[in-house]
Amino acid sequence: MEAPKLTQKHMVNQILRRNEAAKSIRRQRWEYLWDEVMGFLWPQMGSMKAQTAFMPGEKRGSRCYDGTPENALDIMIAGLQIGTIPENYPWLDWELVPKWLNQSKEVRLWLQRCRDITLEFLAASNYAMATNLTYKHLGAYGTACKFRTKSNQPGKAFSFNTLRLTDCVFFEGKDGVVDSLIWEFKLSARNSVARWGDDAPGSCKRAVESGNHDAEFQYVQAIFPREDYNGEYRDNKNMPYASWIINPAKRELVEESGYRVFPASVPRWDKLDDSAFSGGAQMEGGVYGRGPGIKLLQDMGVLNQQARSNLIGGQKMVEPALDIPDDGYEREIMTYPGAQNRFNVKRAGGARIGIVNDIRDLPFSVNMQDRQRVKTD
Repeated sequence: MEAPKLTQKHMVNQILRRNEAAKSIRRQRWEYLWDEVMGFLWPQMGSMKAQTAFMPGEKRGSRCYDGTPENALDIMIAGLQIGTIPENYPWLDWELVPKWLNQSKEVRLWLQRCRDITLEFLAASNYAMATNLTYKHLGAYGTACKFRTKSNQPGKAFSFNTLRLTDCVFFEGKDGVVDSLIWEFKLSARNSVARWGDDAPGSCKRAVESGNHDAEFQYVQAIFPREDYNGEYRDNKNMPYASWIINPAKRELVEESGYRVFPASVPRWDKLDDSAFSGGAQMEGGVYGRGPGIKLLQDMGVLNQQARSNLIGGQKMVEPALDIPDDGYEREIMTYPGAQNRFNVKRAGGARIGIVNDIRDLPFSVNMQDRQRVKTD
């Protein structure tokens, strides 16, 4: 006996429940780890904790005292990008299966033309910029998500977006490859109406009518394998992957479409099956990876603390704490270069200004910091 099909309302509720469960059970523990790594490797990111409010243009990175880890990450990203998608060399190729077909001259010329067209489309898009950001996520957090959509701009076929890990959750298929994604995003009222027209949520249309075009509204997009579809049809509701965009405020479906191939690439640097050491499948966080940033977290913490200690020691050398007599000086003590402090010898009773914690040099501390920098690099 076949299981009854879920209604649209039940599917929407199921997607929203699955999203909340994945955020609280799987992702939440990782957010604290990502946030700690971010403080050393990517302080300008702001925060890696979901629902943390931060303002564009605000000062960030106050916890970071040494920029070596961040510079090392940029160098690694440059190496990866030059080695995988160089601008001056065709870095991909087409090939037919079975491979003996590629021996034909006409086939090879056709494949080369397909390659050139592909590279032209990618060069016209933001693929290189999105890949750079994807590598940065991968190096810092060990997990990244590059999302592909159809571009509405003239001359551009694709648009790529590197999703923030705190905005999405992933699900793997039986082969360990990510095949489902739930992504939370915001659109302005104006863009919502431009995208969906009369099908846009009523709150968006009312905001536009009242002149509040820039008001932002939350949406949830779920992409997952479609179990029941007819491959003979070419419409997007009969594609292997379903795409549902939901208005979570009203718990209603805004758009249903689909993809022929899964539109997200989710690389993991080192992927461990944490379910074997925790609470089983429900608690597993093995969908996420561990990258160089996580592996070097302790070293980065030591380097950052050494840099902070050396700054404090250097300040004490240049501006040491002073012991000052409570009487004998004619006015407030001045410590700027060339300052002259007049005092009455009899009233001061022979007491003079003295230095507290006299620090002459910091060679040992600085050498330790340099060694830690080399280790981190």
